Amino acid sequence: MYTDKAALDAHRAELRARYAIVHSVNAEVDAALETEEADALLQALLQNYKQDAGILRSVESRINAAGYAAAFADELDRAEALLELNTRLFPQSANTWDSLAEIVEYRGDKDRAAELYRKAREVDPG
Repeated sequence: MYTDKAALDAHRAELRARYAIVHSVNAEVDAALETEEADALLQALLQNYKQDAGILRSVESRINAAGYAAAFADELDRAEALLELNTRLFPQSANTWDSLAEIVEYRGDKDRAAELYRKAREVDPG
């Protein structure tokens, strides 16, 4: 089926606009994570986008990636703090609990890790 150029151009414009929003939000997340007020700044950001599931997933993923990046850089305190923040911001995401559990387990706290893995399964039993 043939799609006319005007329709393709309109679709590309929509995608560019969406990318600009996601890029801007990611920059805000990155900046917030470098401050002492990250929790409050990110809560406010999430409030602004509470109806946009795509943005919410992007923020959760961005914080999760920052946590793993810190872990890979052997900044385990920072990694754990970032992943704990993610569980506070996204308590209904099994992924946030599972990621925190992995870092806690790596750090040797098997009992706490087991509790966190249980929480992940409770959030998403599937």
